[in-house]
Amino acid sequence: MLVARGRADVTLAVAPNDGWRVEALAADGSVLAPVKCEPGRAGISFPVETHRPEGTTMIYHLSRP
Repeated sequence: MLVARGRADVTLAVAPNDGWRVEALAADGSVLAPVKCEPGRAGISFPVETHRPEGTTMIYHLSRP
């Protein structure tokens, strides 16, 4: 798979104190790594990157308990 290198910071307007978890996924849906998620006044923020040390990702899974 040929993927251009890219990075962005994402902020989602959701309740920040609901225990959100973010995981970077591989193209087959397997979990590559957890992604640090920061709560803030505007919601939750986290970085997205196409190239991580664990592998290439373009998919992120968000969940809360």
